[in-house]
Amino acid sequence: MLRDLSLPCRKTVDFLSDSTFLHQAAKSTGFLKRKPRKVTPEDFVKAVRHATAHALTSFEAIARHSADEDTQTCSRQNIFKRCGVSAVDFMRKVLDHAIASRATAVPLPEAAVRFKRIIIQDGSLIRFHDSAREHFPAVSSTAEDKAMLRLQFAYDYKSGRTLFATPAAYSHTDAAASADLLGWLEPGDLCLRDMGYYKTGLFETMDATGVFYLSRFKPDVKIPQGHGQPAIGLDEFLRGAHGNLLDQAIHIGAKGSFTTRVVAVRVPGKVSAEAQMQAARGSEAE
Repeated sequence: MLRDLSLPCRKTVDFLSDSTFLHQAAKSTGFLKRKPRKVTPEDFVKAVRHATAHALTSFEAIARHSADEDTQTCSRQNIFKRCGVSAVDFMRKVLDHAIASRATAVPLPEAAVRFKRIIIQDGSLIRFHDSAREHFPAVSSTAEDKAMLRLQFAYDYKSGRTLFATPAAYSHTDAAASADLLGWLEPGDLCLRDMGYYKTGLFETMDATGVFYLSRFKPDVKIPQGHGQPAIGLDEFLRGAHGNLLDQAIHIGAKGSFTTRVVAVRVPGKVSAEAQMQAARGSEAE
């Protein structure tokens, strides 16, 4: 989550120089119990951020980057001892603070006002050294990715409050985790997730409980036409649209009994051609 080399919002990470906040967070989580001799809380956070930014998530990498922040060297054994439950709680508090800072720093669009919360969920793959394969087995096409886990993360875009950050097995895909969010949603919320979580049944459940949702359609979705006509594919349905904007209610689902809304904006020919080439490459890879 801290692997952002572009840092689009400078204010989001300004607090990393705020030793008062970091020391308070470290003390409240038990990460800091006495005056640090080598690695301060701010050194630890910056070292983790720099190591993950370079895709180096080892104790040795964190120790090396902590030395960059402090004139005293630090061993990987020392970092190993520090990375216990209190370190996890400390970094979780730092991450929550970063997201909340971003939420307050960026003005909300006018359309966001009508929703109680805007819940965003996504999954990330975290890679480990091959030696961790016994505990975090992964099936991958590349020889390097033998040990991985998935992290499901959800937060409220309006307040910056984290709902959950749940580690899971590599085999627990976004589709398998698609129902995990339901218990966190409330009437008036807007749920934003990518196509990996797409399930018509979940859309029906959210709609019935007063939750709004926004998702891309799966390319193979079938849209019933009614009057005894066979269902058509999404591409054929969109080709029949007129104008540059389509905003229409449609029926989807196994029996075509669920009504939802499709919004589509016509893109320039160049953008369309690039999207079709990417889709073709994806199909060939499968």
